[in-house]
Amino acid sequence: DFVSYTRQGGGDQGRSMGRPVDGIPANTLHPVTYLDYSPRNTCFAGWVGDQAGDWLGFEIAMTHMWRSARANYVAFGSDIGGYLNAPDEPLGRSKEVFIRWAQVGAFVPFMENGGNGEHRPWGFDNDTLAIYQRLVAAHMELSSYLYSAGAEAYETGVSIMKPMDLTWNFNLWTDMFVAPVITNETERYIVFPLGHDWVDFWDNKTVYRGGSVTHYQAPLDTIPVFVRQGSIVPLVVTNHLVGHGDANSAGALTVLITRPLAGTSESKDVRQQSGHGIRLGYKMDGVTLHVTASAHSQPLIFLIRGVSVTSQSTVSDLVNCHLADPTLARLPDRTALSAAGRSFFFDAAAEELWIRPGTLSNTERGVSLSISAIVSTSPVIAKHMEEARSLAFNNPHDVI
Repeated sequence: DFVSYTRQGGGDQGRSMGRPVDGIPANTLHPVTYLDYSPRNTCFAGWVGDQAGDWLGFEIAMTHMWRSARANYVAFGSDIGGYLNAPDEPLGRSKEVFIRWAQVGAFVPFMENGGNGEHRPWGFDNDTLAIYQRLVAAHMELSSYLYSAGAEAYETGVSIMKPMDLTWNFNLWTDMFVAPVITNETERYIVFPLGHDWVDFWDNKTVYRGGSVTHYQAPLDTIPVFVRQGSIVPLVVTNHLVGHGDANSAGALTVLITRPLAGTSESKDVRQQSGHGIRLGYKMDGVTLHVTASAHSQPLIFLIRGVSVTSQSTVSDLVNCHLADPTLARLPDRTALSAAGRSFFFDAAAEELWIRPGTLSNTERGVSLSISAIVSTSPVIAKHMEEARSLAFNNPHDVI
């Protein structure tokens, strides 16, 4: 094929932008046939065909993504709202289909939007535009996480997306769990993956036990997304829309540590396009949290969620930065932190500790922090949660 032809002349640098897996429609003689289109070793991001902009088209796109994941393609997505117009839809797709599809697009590796009919979010209404803006911000923030995941997935022969059996839920690499809404409803019955507890991405005070089930309320502006408790997630933050920083975070790598537990440790390798990347880690030793980062070329911001201090008197000496000058200024609010250099801010109400180690943490030295008198807070265990029994999958278009 063309990729092989270009590689014969130009070496192994040839890449393809195509469909990983697509389906040939069923007829009276044959069921749907799924075909692998692009070679996995040349298709680093692709789309899964051209679907109609209705709920059935959305489901077909999800099915193709599931098939692509099980074929171990690294990264893929689908045209938000469907590439083809849906019959009897003046704009080519309804507002509800467009938003729910955009939510999936934000939390898969490849977010794309285009096709026939109306695809501009402001072409629906201002509410759609506001929802879409927040979703784009969330996807862009995850770019470092997804880049690192993609590099490791390619090297190990797996996909960034890991579908859960008998549902539309999936793990987005190792540290995120997504339960999309693909029907015109506002509630999801969710079974959480075993082995870890899961913190609500939109409400970091709510935790769901691994192996439990819940009826999750998901109005049109919300997609159920969860972060693994204790995880380290690198973020590229440029605005305030998702709640991980603001415009002053631009240019820095924000390191999100979610509800570390006493006696635990974690590490994360952040891959980068140039250089050797960054090794991030922490160890929760009693009431002291030790945080480290290897040598790095861009500033770091640490956002540690789900923590409190054991006594107010220790807050002024809370953070010790193990550098030539260990002093970090304690600031009264996050706004002051955003404009400052070496500093930290503890938000007791939000249970968040924000730290900017400053420019002394650099390409030669890295950074090491000791955060004393700190404990993990007691989370709000989600209501309507029970032990998982069995999950009936009654969708007529089963992905299995």
